[in-house]
Amino acid sequence: MGRACAIFMMVAVAFVSVSARAQTGGNSCVVRELADLPISYDPVSRPIVTGTLDGQNQRLIVDTGGVVSMLAWKTVRDLRLNEHYLNNKTIYMLNGSSAKYAVNVGDVRFGALAIPRVSFVVMPSDWTFTDADGTIAPDLFSKYDVEFDFGANRMRLFSPDGCSGPAPDIRSRFVALPLWSDSHALMHVRANVDGTDMDAVIDTGSGQSILRQDEADSVLGRPVKESELVHAGTGTSNGWDFYRAPFHALRFGHVLVKEPDLFIMSDKLAQVRYFGTLKHYRHVEAVEPPQLIIGMSVLRKLRLYISYKTNTLYAAAATT
Repeated sequence: MGRACAIFMMVAVAFVSVSARAQTGGNSCVVRELADLPISYDPVSRPIVTGTLDGQNQRLIVDTGGVVSMLAWKTVRDLRLNEHYLNNKTIYMLNGSSAKYAVNVGDVRFGALAIPRVSFVVMPSDWTFTDADGTIAPDLFSKYDVEFDFGANRMRLFSPDGCSGPAPDIRSRFVALPLWSDSHALMHVRANVDGTDMDAVIDTGSGQSILRQDEADSVLGRPVKESELVHAGTGTSNGWDFYRAPFHALRFGHVLVKEPDLFIMSDKLAQVRYFGTLKHYRHVEAVEPPQLIIGMSVLRKLRLYISYKTNTLYAAAATT
């Protein structure tokens, strides 16, 4: 499904100074691992980890591009959780349906890490998963440093009070990329597609990398063609239209992807209330879709370490 991507990682000499800043009083800082979780993948390559919610194992998609952590309607029923209204707030899904309820889970555990009383939004009944019971988003895990080693199929959570970044013994394998977090803790980086600079979101919750249509038109120097339309979504939950066109190179930081396979978000999709849009009383808080979503079609080939505390994304080639 699409062309293979070639990814080349370049480790800069600047890591000497980065490593030096990780020293305290001449001694190496200590990385304190809180959880080491195996990753599996759903049919579109989104990473799934298993956690326990009130003592029951649940399979949860790890969604760095999600606004809130969510549970499927069936999961809420199976756990016999009590729903409550979102207090005059509505969260719209990507297909335009809306989530209006939330639940509180008293005990959430990932390996040895216990997190008391976590709030999850309840997905609309028409939003279902085949391989997962819900999602976890930065509202839950941005309190920690997070590592995704997709080659080894592992996700690790670390205390942010120790080193800022990977452990000193493996730090030289990574390059450091500046990122900024918005009000929803989404990770933004600067990216470039065929010479055009743009804002991008790192999104493990998206199986594909997605370019907004107005940006695609600008990069291509022409409007997308009807012949490039490859899928027509129907109904409220069966999908949407998107386009495919050839691109030569995607860069972010020191990461280069040749001939990236980018899905182009159609105007129809852009006009849908974007996932995470909040409605307070009668006022809708506009959330514009990002110019570029860097999804698992690219990220699966990388090893990522996210330091939310220092707004830094460390990247390396995936462990083999």
